[in-house]
Amino acid sequence: MRIADKTGVKSIAVNAAFLSSARILTSVARAFYSIFLAKFVGAELYGFFNYGLSWYILFIPISTLGLDAILTRQIAINKKNATSIIGQIFILRSASSITFSVLSVIMALMFEPDFNSQRLLFIFSFALLGRGMSLWSHAVFRGFEKSGFIFIQEIFFRLIEIIVGICLLYSDYGIYELAIVHAMVWLLQSFLGFFLVRYHIVSFKVTWESKVMLAFIKTGFPFVVGTFFLSWILQGPILMFRYMKGINAELGQLTLALQAFFIIGMIFSEFANAALPVLSRSVLRKDGKTNDFTDFVLRVGLILGGVLIIFSISLSNWGVTFFLGSGYEVAPNLIPLSVSLVSPYFWIISMHNIMIAHGKFWAIPITNASGALILTLTFPIFVSFFGLKGVFFSIGAGLFVMNLWQLFFLNEYRYKIPFQKLFSSFLSICVSTIITVILVPHNQWMALIIGVCTLVFTSILFGAVKQFEIKKVWKLLFNCEQEK
Repeated sequence: MRIADKTGVKSIAVNAAFLSSARILTSVARAFYSIFLAKFVGAELYGFFNYGLSWYILFIPISTLGLDAILTRQIAINKKNATSIIGQIFILRSASSITFSVLSVIMALMFEPDFNSQRLLFIFSFALLGRGMSLWSHAVFRGFEKSGFIFIQEIFFRLIEIIVGICLLYSDYGIYELAIVHAMVWLLQSFLGFFLVRYHIVSFKVTWESKVMLAFIKTGFPFVVGTFFLSWILQGPILMFRYMKGINAELGQLTLALQAFFIIGMIFSEFANAALPVLSRSVLRKDGKTNDFTDFVLRVGLILGGVLIIFSISLSNWGVTFFLGSGYEVAPNLIPLSVSLVSPYFWIISMHNIMIAHGKFWAIPITNASGALILTLTFPIFVSFFGLKGVFFSIGAGLFVMNLWQLFFLNEYRYKIPFQKLFSSFLSICVSTIITVILVPHNQWMALIIGVCTLVFTSILFGAVKQFEIKKVWKLLFNCEQEK
């Protein structure tokens, strides 16, 4: 292998490590802050705060115009001539971030009947502006392979938000003050990101070329559509539940349980995204490694989901009571349903990357739109019949349809889906889950240990996963330097 190739592989590994570490550490910080916030403010206000978060996060994919991937790619292709593109996308991003922040306020006034909620959404609209501009700087850092800047910013500003937020709670401040801190932190991060790009990465000029701008928007449109519908899968249930049931303690129970899905799902997705460079080269070489990857993520993703289910069944009640005390008695029954969504979400992100590697970009928005449609249509029905549990049934239905669509698209490339081994994995999860449920009333720790051991034993017994397969995919993901 040439030295340049080794350097490129090392660069990918280093930047992937920074991005994955940033996502994991910020997810852990988010989990800690969520627990602290839920304990301090109670279920109703906790749900109220997360409703505001979901509102503005839903606007982020549209406000970015799908330009982040384009900017990163253009910089990576030609760093020396990237200054013009950086400046053009900067002014586009500035205009879109301001526009959708204003639109967020207008829509809050139009569709949110409660004055207190309007105030909260108004504050979070400033966070939308700051977050949109921060994502622009992140795209530049990735393009110049300086992801260390992302790592430092994420750790520093998330810690600042947590520390200031905890101090405010101890000083008897409320939800609005926490929202202001959240918005201010993102605005400060966007200013620092601009400063780092301008004075430590590249000096760029802000220019406006209408034809170029329109071309960028047109190219980014599939990413906008796909990301928005995926965001609706994640944030839409909270928004729809608020308009069906109002802002009450039930909303807080729901959002607390959903945090398990959000946080763990985001960590899993980061590991799936780290495989994209390897998958792209594999598609070009037609060496069959993408087939190995598909086989692996489907089965291992399901088994890891089984482990999460066993943990949640065993420890949810103890964990919620230990960390939060009273007031969240319903959440432990919802958390197993929440973590059961991690596996299908992990499959979706993994197969998204396979489709990107094949250049099948429009398949992603079609897939995501189908899931969002099923979620939206089934949501009122499932919630009416099953209450809070219906929210998770509805999300699961959307994810199930998305995975079916992805398998349909990948069938064009003759991928072999291990249905027999998937069934074996599912059977292993069912057996171990039943045993865990039976043992939990006697001793939750014994239930956890025996449940996990049963899952491992039955997975090997039924042939769900074999040792040589794990070693094979491990080399695919982590021994890239052996590629020729």
